[in-house]
Amino acid sequence: MNSGDSFTIFAPDSKAAYIWQGEGSNDKEIEMAKQMLDFFSHDWSNAGEKQDFKEGSESEEFWATVGGKQDYVKVKDHGIVNSDFESSLFWVSNSSGYTYMKAVPAFNQQSLMTEDVYILDCYHEIFVWVGATSNKFEKRGAYSNAAKYIEALKDGRNKDNISMIEVNPTQEPPLFKVQFPVWDNNYSKKWIDTEPFKQLKEQNKTVV
Repeated sequence: MNSGDSFTIFAPDSKAAYIWQGEGSNDKEIEMAKQMLDFFSHDWSNAGEKQDFKEGSESEEFWATVGGKQDYVKVKDHGIVNSDFESSLFWVSNSSGYTYMKAVPAFNQQSLMTEDVYILDCYHEIFVWVGATSNKFEKRGAYSNAAKYIEALKDGRNKDNISMIEVNPTQEPPLFKVQFPVWDNNYSKKWIDTEPFKQLKEQNKTVV
C-alpha cells in the first residue's frame, strides 16, 4: 500500500470488503476503486460488510485483514501536496538514429527496459532512470529533454523548486517506486544481471 493511490481489498474469509483512500489519491483513482469493488462483488457475492476508509481512519479489523499495520510510503513524507497530480513516465531512446522522448501510458515496473533511459515526473522531483545497458547519447538526450520538459510546464509548479535526480537500476528511492502500481525488488535485479545466460546455464546443469 501507499498513500498515493486508492485500493480495493477483500478479506480472505469473504466477510468484508474495503475501499482504502490514500491521502494523495485523486477523485479518479477513488472512483476506479469503487468501480472495482462493484465489479468483483459478483465473484465475492458472500462478502459481508463493505466499508470505505480514508487514510488515518482505519479500523483494527481493516489492518488485521491486510496482515497488520506496517510502514508504507506516505505522500506527505515526500512533499506531494497536489492530489490532482498524476505522475508521468517518458521513454528516451535513440534506437532510430536520433534521440526522442515518448510518453509511456499506463506504465508499470515492466515498462522500464535496461537498454533505455526514462524520465519520471514526480512533481517536485524529475527522475532520470538510466538503464544499465543504455548508451551515453540516450543519457545526454534524457537530461536535455528533461530540462525542456520542465521549462514547458504550465501547471503552476515553481520550476525553481523542481529537482532533477539521476537513478540507477535497483537504487530507486521510495518516491520513485511508489509511482508504480506494484514494485518488486526481486524483479529489479534482472536489470543489472551481468550474466544474461545464467539461468539457462543453471537449467543445463540439471540435464543429465
